[in-house]
Amino acid sequence: AYLQGPFVAMWPGWAKLILALGIYVSLFCIPYFYIRRNKLDFTKLVFACYCILFLMVGISLYNGLAFPKFNAGNKYITLFFNQTCLPLLFPPFFAFCATVGNVQRLLKCSKWIIYILIIYTLFIVGFGLSNCVLWIGVFYPFFSKRNKCFFIVALLAVLYIGIVGIAGTRKYLILLFFVLLYITMNAFNLKDKLYRCLGIILLCGVFFFAFNMIRSIDNQDEPFLGMLMSNIDSDKISKGDTRTFLYIETITDLIQTNTLWLGKGVYSYIYSPYFEFSGADSSKRLSIEVPFLMMMQRAGIIYTFIYLLIILLGIRNSLFHSNNCFLRTVAIMQIGYLFLFFIGDVSGCSFFHLGFWVLTGCTLSKKWLYMTDHEIKNIGFNGKRNKSLNYSTNL
Repeated sequence: AYLQGPFVAMWPGWAKLILALGIYVSLFCIPYFYIRRNKLDFTKLVFACYCILFLMVGISLYNGLAFPKFNAGNKYITLFFNQTCLPLLFPPFFAFCATVGNVQRLLKCSKWIIYILIIYTLFIVGFGLSNCVLWIGVFYPFFSKRNKCFFIVALLAVLYIGIVGIAGTRKYLILLFFVLLYITMNAFNLKDKLYRCLGIILLCGVFFFAFNMIRSIDNQDEPFLGMLMSNIDSDKISKGDTRTFLYIETITDLIQTNTLWLGKGVYSYIYSPYFEFSGADSSKRLSIEVPFLMMMQRAGIIYTFIYLLIILLGIRNSLFHSNNCFLRTVAIMQIGYLFLFFIGDVSGCSFFHLGFWVLTGCTLSKKWLYMTDHEIKNIGFNGKRNKSLNYSTNL
């Protein structure tokens, strides 16, 4: 989460390097130990997807090392330690950390994020960890009454950030919609069939977003209502949209450079005529505010497709094969992430991204899918773990 703070630019270089090295310790050591010790029972299809992802990370790293240096700081420091470069491709591997202990830790962290978010918003508009409310809402049924009240206040703070802050209003409205949606669903204790129907309807909305994006590229028009290429007001761009007009420029650049399938590498840029002529920002874009486009830039269609396929497999498992409401709620949260994936600035190796993939790992594991609501309530979310239950097969 160290890159999420607004004062990071004021920190000395050695402090940034130490924190970045700490991220690599977790990126490599934690997944290794959890894969070795816990042996989560993912299906062969999921493991095959991860093998392809690992191969694509290697290809993207090779392409990044071969990419010529440009004005983005030290090439190797940027390549290995910028959260939108090589570390961007690692969060999916944190699905292997989907153990009961880690999900409990996410629950404890979420309480502190709520408190900090409220206090922070009182003094400074904008907070990078505000995206985390998307998966914090999954734990809402397990909060005490006091923390539930604080969480509602935090949602109001996020709404305030989206309206008057420097972030995209559309992104935060979608985020808040999904949080309020699955809180309401839990409150009314909807039946499994209703969860499935709602999930299918929302997924159709995601596919509509994707179709609209493809149509916009073919028509050379901005994909999401109202952001025209002629608008060069950077404040309006950031508040009304997260620069989805870059779809046309990004895909065009990838096609012209023959990097559509494998990407341009973890150290690369996308040329933007819009920013060159408007002067609103650099024409050589090291990173893109739209996660889908950033994945395409770094690792191409293959990595992006497998990335989305793993999430869709988790959604399918939760909606059609899980025995508990907790994972069905996680599925709705994942669909909300897919909406943001095409328009919102939620990518990067951030705490939000890592937490999302830990919960996604739960939807991929039979151990979590077999658990009942009774077992979920007794694994420590609401207090001490109930030792009288037999977890030998389910945990």
